Amino acid sequence: MARASDNQRNQLELGATMSEDTTIENVAEYWNRQPCNIKHSNSEFGTKKYFDEIENRKYYVEPHIKKFADFAQWRDKRVLEIGCGIGTDAVNFVRAGALYTGIELSKVSLDVTKKRFAVYNLQPEALLEGNAEELDKIFPVITNPSKQFDLIYSFGVLHHTPQPRRVIEKIVELNLLKEETGELRIM
Repeated sequence: MARASDNQRNQLELGATMSEDTTIENVAEYWNRQPCNIKHSNSEFGTKKYFDEIENRKYYVEPHIKKFADFAQWRDKRVLEIGCGIGTDAVNFVRAGALYTGIELSKVSLDVTKKRFAVYNLQPEALLEGNAEELDKIFPVITNPSKQFDLIYSFGVLHHTPQPRRVIEKIVELNLLKEETGELRIM
C-alpha cells in the first residue's frame, strides 16, 4: 500500500478540518502548527535572506498575486488585509507606500509577520491578531470616512473560514470600506 506524502497528509488534514463541524479554533490550530509558506526557504529562519527567498518563491509559484494586489496602486491609501499570514503581501503593500493594517488568526503567523517587518525596517499602521468572522471585536463601526479603508484585500484566506459570509457581513455592518471608491479584492 502506498504511503501518503507529507504534503498529501497536510491537505487531507486541512480538508478534514473544513467539515460542517469545523470551528475557527480548528483553523487557528492548523495554521499555528504550519504557517503558510514558512518552509519555503532553507536559509536561517528570520533573516533577510530567509524572507527574500520565501517572497521570491511565492511570487514565482503564484505570479498572478502581484497583478491582483497591484501594490503600487495603494500608495497613501488605507489597506486592510484579512489574513496576512507570514506577511509577504503585507510588506509589499508597505514598500509601495500603503497605510497598511493586517489581521491574522494565527498568532504564530502574526509573530513571523512582525519579525519580517522588523527585518526590513518597515512600519505598518497595525498588525492585529483576530478572527475575521468577528471583525466587530477588532474594529468599531466606522463613522468617519477618513478612517475607512480604500482596499480590503484577502488572498487565499476566506475559504478556510467556517463562515466566510459572516466576514463580508461584518465588513458591511462596520462600514469598513469607503462607499464610493473602496475596493474589496478577495481571491
